[in-house]
Amino acid sequence: SFGDILEDLDYAFMLFASARNGPWVIYLDTTAVKTTSEEKVSGAIVDKVKIRSRTDTLALAVGRVLAETPQGDLDAYLGARFWWLENTFTLDTTLGSRERTEKASWADPIVGVSGRYRAADRWMVFGSAEVGGFGVGADLEWSVLAGARYEVSDFWGVSFGWRHLVVDYDKDGVVFDVTQTGPVIGATFRF
Repeated sequence: SFGDILEDLDYAFMLFASARNGPWVIYLDTTAVKTTSEEKVSGAIVDKVKIRSRTDTLALAVGRVLAETPQGDLDAYLGARFWWLENTFTLDTTLGSRERTEKASWADPIVGVSGRYRAADRWMVFGSAEVGGFGVGADLEWSVLAGARYEVSDFWGVSFGWRHLVVDYDKDGVVFDVTQTGPVIGATFRF
């Protein structure tokens, strides 16, 4: 449940930035998520299981405007997302505590579209959709983002939305088949 996720969440951070020059655009998208989950087993040998998971991503992409009007625009982009994963498993047993850490890192090619539309004088809606992996790193990854921004001034605004990111990675004994989904709240700065 969402309540369980909030209970296990240590932190979540996302930074999205773009720079435009004529029809060209560069995107930067980075995330950091750490969760800790602990379950009491109360078995004959194992008393408790604790899992700490940290996932960091960095995506860089270059795009070009496909369509542009005074109300908004639509871009297509190509790039790569880099993943760093670290999971630490701790078992509290009758014989003491045992801990094991597994790490993995990989890069996935990504392709996507991103758009913005002025819905009202100070309101902008935005969204993006991308797919990647293609067996290069992960078998598949995809994400969608949708939200709105209220422009307080010409230079900054308040943004809110929802992001859904799915990855299916299975290599060298490391399986990372995960969905990260949740609200996006932040500030937007333009200069």
